[in-house]
Amino acid sequence: MEIPSTHTVPLSWLYEAASLPIQYRTLTEVVPEPARDFERLASLREEMLHYKEALAIVRKQKDTGLWGANLLAPAPSKAMGWKEVGTVFQYRARLGA
Repeated sequence: MEIPSTHTVPLSWLYEAASLPIQYRTLTEVVPEPARDFERLASLREEMLHYKEALAIVRKQKDTGLWGANLLAPAPSKAMGWKEVGTVFQYRARLGA
């Protein structure tokens, strides 16, 4: 993606206010490679290994990639054997969608 020269990315503000994943994604997906701070990128990558929210997601995710026993369940169901809502609903809930 090319950022028009009339637009700037508020990196200093992002480094102060944004979460680790947003900072990391900004550096890897928005900032052009020649302009990236590779020391900061390495530091963020290391910090992400200890990021509480990411660790919670990794612990919850099964080898199949699912969170829980199904993909689309909107609610737990004893009849279907679902103890929790499906992956899609959990994902959307975490994003605040």
